[in-house]
Amino acid sequence: MSLGDGFNRLLGQCLGLQGGNHWKTMRALFDPAFSHSSSVSMIPTFVEEIEKWVRGLGEDSVPTKPSDERFVRNATEVCRYLPFRLTAMTVYGKALTEEVSNYRPAEERSRELTIKSALQ
Repeated sequence: MSLGDGFNRLLGQCLGLQGGNHWKTMRALFDPAFSHSSSVSMIPTFVEEIEKWVRGLGEDSVPTKPSDERFVRNATEVCRYLPFRLTAMTVYGKALTEEVSNYRPAEERSRELTIKSALQ
């Protein structure tokens, strides 16, 4: 498996993996939220969210040994939603509630619908 295959498995068909005219169309839609100044202003929010995510990694994990602080998780599964959550936080801001953001199938469906509607 190449690095590209790994990114595709982890992120799916996200904006960062697009190219050509498709990339230009998608970028025009999302550019304002991802300008340099907007991105820099999101750093504290991202740091807080990533720290929260790291603290939650041990939940629902398989311990390597009884009473061991280490654990085993499937990296593809654990890392799959963090980039989308951070992106959704950037695009939707305070409208992204905890209840909505924790409903992962809705995130996947929302991502698909957003991309499809943008291309129509």
